Amino acid sequence: MSDAQFEQTVKRGPIITVALIIGAFVAILNETFLNIALSDLIRYFNVSATTIQWLTTAYLLVIGILMPVTALLSGWLTTRQMFLGAMSLFLAGTLICALSTSFSFLLIGRIIQAAGSGLILPVMMNTLLLITPPEKRGGAMGLIGLVIMFAPALGPTLSGLILSIFSWRWLFYLVIPLAVFSIVFASRYLKNVSEVTRPKVDILSIVLSTIGFGGLVYGLGSGGGRLGTVFLIAGAVALLLFVWRQLTAPSPILDLRAFKYPMFALSTFILVLVMMTLFATMILLPLYLQRALLLTSLAAGAVLLPGGLINGLLSPVMGTFFDRFGPRWLVPPPWPSSVL
Repeated sequence: MSDAQFEQTVKRGPIITVALIIGAFVAILNETFLNIALSDLIRYFNVSATTIQWLTTAYLLVIGILMPVTALLSGWLTTRQMFLGAMSLFLAGTLICALSTSFSFLLIGRIIQAAGSGLILPVMMNTLLLITPPEKRGGAMGLIGLVIMFAPALGPTLSGLILSIFSWRWLFYLVIPLAVFSIVFASRYLKNVSEVTRPKVDILSIVLSTIGFGGLVYGLGSGGGRLGTVFLIAGAVALLLFVWRQLTAPSPILDLRAFKYPMFALSTFILVLVMMTLFATMILLPLYLQRALLLTSLAAGAVLLPGGLINGLLSPVMGTFFDRFGPRWLVPPPWPSSVL
């Protein structure tokens, strides 16, 4: 991208950001949107709690598998093609979920939804970083945090409110116009900001990443047992082979050499722990509130509301503070500053 093109892209930055955030927020909201409805779905489809949790686990499983592949797809498709294709997949999955007459069809719809969500998040992150000057990237990451943290935290609260008035199908009916609006808005305003380089397709890396990330998520989500242990071991082995492949291949899907920088490695590790805690809480807490404490959907959603609001309010603010003060003052160490 030439300097003139970059300056023009930066000028369009706000409208591009709005287009990306609308779509990403709607898609990622659905990662936890069904959590409050799980108790209702257990009764409606007459399945166990272990079975119903796959509506959430499968969603995260597909996203985990697609994340590494997205790095390859972004080299073959333009920004508009990636985003509009992802949102179209998400819309198709939402329609299937809304019209589902069995648990199997509902699960298929969730998987298709997840395929769209898994493509949208990397597109949003890469695009915002490309169109944002380095001195303002903390604010951009704050907007990304608004989507990544606020959307799934707000999901149970919104769904609790909806379920207090309508049936579970309205969790999907109400998302459909938002997804359509996102597609129309992006078709009008979203511009291509990345270059199509058509990198070499490394089939072995794709296979290893699919087995690795898929096996780990399935093994951890299966609740143990012999089959879960087998998938967990297979996923760990495949993930190690995937890392080796990325460090030795001439054209890796993911450039893992970034983990040589301690700050990047530490930040990634902390982010993984935070996200694991967030999503585990968003799955387990609604079930506990409704099935153990016998709270209504609305009451359970209200219990989760304060955390969602705080997440949403603080993400942009902390991003701005990062630009101004850096990470040292935002993540204080447990030891006295005089030691540093």
